[in-house]
Amino acid sequence: MPAVLAATRWGFDTAVAVGAASIDDPRWERMGKATFADQFERLRATSPQTTVLAVHGDVEADSKHAIKLHEVVGGERRCIPAADHNCLFPMVMSKELVGLMDEVLAVLPSAKGAQ
Repeated sequence: MPAVLAATRWGFDTAVAVGAASIDDPRWERMGKATFADQFERLRATSPQTTVLAVHGDVEADSKHAIKLHEVVGGERRCIPAADHNCLFPMVMSKELVGLMDEVLAVLPSAKGAQ
């Protein structure tokens, strides 16, 4: 989640969150600071160009977190058919991860101009 916030704050074209925790998770709060959800909402007004891809498996909690992130930040949400929190590991083992990364990178705004 911190990497997604940083990408939004610094105006990167894209950010990818895999199995990210809740945007409202109290672990992301600091005394006297706005919550991540509040920071994202403010940053979206000044950095709307950042596209966020939220990747998750079939774990209910991960799906809910990805939906919330998508609602607040925008972008795209992708469910990988895996019944595990670490949804990319099965793809590594089956040699499908490279295909997913090629697909993801091919649709990102910064990659479109390079084609």
